[in-house]
Amino acid sequence: MKHQFQKITLLLLTILLISQYTMAQTDYESKWKGITKMEEEGKTKDAATAVETLLEKARKDNNNTQIVKALLHKYKYMMTLEEDAELKIVNGLKSEINTSTGAEKAILQSILAELYYQYYQENTWKFSDRTETDTKQSDDFRTWDLKTIFKEINAYYIASLEQKTLLQQTKLDAFTPILINQKRSTFYRPTLYELLAHRAIDYFNDTKSNLAEPENAFTIDQEAYFSSA
Repeated sequence: MKHQFQKITLLLLTILLISQYTMAQTDYESKWKGITKMEEEGKTKDAATAVETLLEKARKDNNNTQIVKALLHKYKYMMTLEEDAELKIVNGLKSEINTSTGAEKAILQSILAELYYQYYQENTWKFSDRTETDTKQSDDFRTWDLKTIFKEINAYYIASLEQKTLLQQTKLDAFTPILINQKRSTFYRPTLYELLAHRAIDYFNDTKSNLAEPENAFTIDQEAYFSSA
């Protein structure tokens, strides 16, 4: 009888947890619908305010997926509403990366790397006449030379994969709200590690990722190079 009671208690607890999770997800979906409606009606300021409120809720709930989604929308609205938005967004992302952990941190590192690369692609002409330096002269990425910006891009893509074990144990199902799924995509990329790794691979496969160096750079790394003819 006692064993049966334990089973019933466990079942009720499971149902309660599932119910709470479903209600939480529904609550977020409802809020996002409202934000989308504001955006469609051209009420960008109202949408930005609503996103800030949702971001606070996501932080309290420790909901990494919703935190990332809210941040992406926040930055999107900043591009419309604020001066020097690009610099503020990058500085905001850096701050988030410094205070975040786990999967959230890895995702944000990958996003920052992509933002840097997008900025380079849209402003290639700005880098052509800049003198290269061995060290970063400023925290303002808009003033960097070619070598510096690609060094930063490479570093953030690599950093996004450092927590390999954790990322391999993190299923993509939890990140559905921030993903655009394609047919059988979860079969080939079932965990967050595969997703972030493929993002990095796509970047490093582009010869531009090594643009600051010769495409077929020669490195003296064998003793034989110093032997007699």
